[in-house]
Amino acid sequence: MTSISIDNSTNFSGNSRSTLKKRTLLFRYLAEINLIFGIWYLQWRITNSINFNALWLSIPLLLAEIYSYFGGVMFVIGLWRPLVRQIKSLDRMTPPLPKFDWPNVDVFITCYNEPPEIVEKTAQAALAIDYPPTKLRVYVLDDGNSAAMRAMTEKLCIADLHSPLLKQEANRIDTERSLLVERLQQLENLKPNAQAAEQWLQESSLEKIDIPNVFVQSLRQFILWLPPEHQSIAERLNSEKQALEVAIHQKELELVELARFRYIARPKPAGVPHHAKAGNLNYAIFSGETSGEFILTLDADHIPKPQFLKRVLPYFYTYNLFSGKYEQNHIAFVQTPQDFYNIPPGDPFGLGTICDRLISFVNPSCVECIHRTKN
Repeated sequence: MTSISIDNSTNFSGNSRSTLKKRTLLFRYLAEINLIFGIWYLQWRITNSINFNALWLSIPLLLAEIYSYFGGVMFVIGLWRPLVRQIKSLDRMTPPLPKFDWPNVDVFITCYNEPPEIVEKTAQAALAIDYPPTKLRVYVLDDGNSAAMRAMTEKLCIADLHSPLLKQEANRIDTERSLLVERLQQLENLKPNAQAAEQWLQESSLEKIDIPNVFVQSLRQFILWLPPEHQSIAERLNSEKQALEVAIHQKELELVELARFRYIARPKPAGVPHHAKAGNLNYAIFSGETSGEFILTLDADHIPKPQFLKRVLPYFYTYNLFSGKYEQNHIAFVQTPQDFYNIPPGDPFGLGTICDRLISFVNPSCVECIHRTKN
């Protein structure tokens, strides 16, 4: 068993540290005593307590006790080495991981018939995660295909696009696009001089002619631009034009992709198994509408804290000293503890954080961050 502990301090070397959980030796001592007494009890049951006059009852009871004992053995093996892993936040790793190399993350909010107000709180928290906005996508996976849920998603998407963070990103992308467009226009304006210069070069190879000053200036500028792999000025200009057009198109796509809050409703053809929440997640993964390197799954009432991704994603990376780069390790799934904010008074699960943490290890609907595998 491994417990997750996030430590933003720098009082340990490296990006992570694993230690044995407290009181592990006491647990091992008690477990050994329990197993010894258990095997002694089974030996006594087998040799002294079987009722041969009622084997139809005594044998199943004995087998049940043996099965229970071996279940306890497997439980002890699983908890024999409980580790507490401390890890540094994504923005405090050493050496630093540039934001340009941070992975794209898809946040899946699964819902069926929950009130849109509850899902909206979760979505707002997901959009407020401290992470580059161009690398974060939030999806409402509505298994109930509710019109009210779709309307809430559209409203919140528009509000998110008007947020200061996305406005700043839009201005940056638009500025970069304008510079590229200006560069493309300058390139178009140079085409007549380029054609005249190439014509002059052809004529000058046949006879000696006077060189106009404008041609000299253009030729000098073109020669500075001309790389070895291009055989002519026109070829170089065409190559530069194509590269600029691709870059401008990419910037336009980035502007469109700023709409990072989206809605996916799963179709349910009659007679086809749907598999509830698992089917809802699988449809979003394989629908072609999502493409993040990592997936964060949230229930309708799971509200992540702003630092969630920065504190979970480092588990998926290891620094390779030989290549000098961060590489993805063999961890594919990280599950975190959860606290409950909407528990009714008197609910037995409202006993505090300790109870919540225990539940999170056995509850399959906990907050999960998954590495999307690529075939």
